[in-house]
Amino acid sequence: MPQYVFDIETFPNYFLLVARNIENDKVLVFREDDLDLLRTFLKTGPTMIGFNNDWFDNLILDEILKGSVNSAVDIKNLSKAIIEDKTYSRDWRFKKPYKSIDLMMLHGGDSADEMGQRLKAHEVRLRMDNV
Repeated sequence: MPQYVFDIETFPNYFLLVARNIENDKVLVFREDDLDLLRTFLKTGPTMIGFNNDWFDNLILDEILKGSVNSAVDIKNLSKAIIEDKTYSRDWRFKKPYKSIDLMMLHGGDSADEMGQRLKAHEVRLRMDNV
């Protein structure tokens, strides 16, 4: 199955998922109007690679797949419940049709809060040119 590095951005009036195939550099872009296409794509079983995606992005993807969020506003409210309110409860029984690799977990962290480091901190630590 193809592997994609991806990230999600959420705003009250805008949703964006960008995924790059690591084998051929093909870039896929999904916006609010593309949620049905995103569901179809995820059901093909790709491997999704991200940073802290186990504790954020995958939760968003799972709710999109379930059909419980259908707009940028719904997704932003879910994002707020996950990050700020911490009221979101993960459904561990949900069977994902996609595979997932969380790069943060490879660094020994369970969540960004527990590690005390966010993606920008890792970029600085790795002396990346563009942070």
